[in-house]
Amino acid sequence: WVIGSITLLIVKSDEKTGVYREALQVLNKYASLHGFDKDLTKRLRTQLKLDFDNREVQDEQVLHFFPAGVRRKVLRRLYLPDLLESKLMRGTRQQFV
Repeated sequence: WVIGSITLLIVKSDEKTGVYREALQVLNKYASLHGFDKDLTKRLRTQLKLDFDNREVQDEQVLHFFPAGVRRKVLRRLYLPDLLESKLMRGTRQQFV
């Protein structure tokens, strides 16, 4: 069981690395095709890495451990100000949102 779990973790990690490498190759081809300078290409790579690193920590991964009431409080704290400022929700009562 332990060996199987470790193998599964390694395979998952390898899949993520493979997806990142493929995206990096596509980015490099795109930058080469359009003649981007090295500075712009480097910034795009940095942004791509940041995006892949931040994919690891998502709300659901952390909040699924907590009861629904706690999840709601945290999500409200994170997203309510942005929701209230969006065009769709502008002017609605906070209780509705």
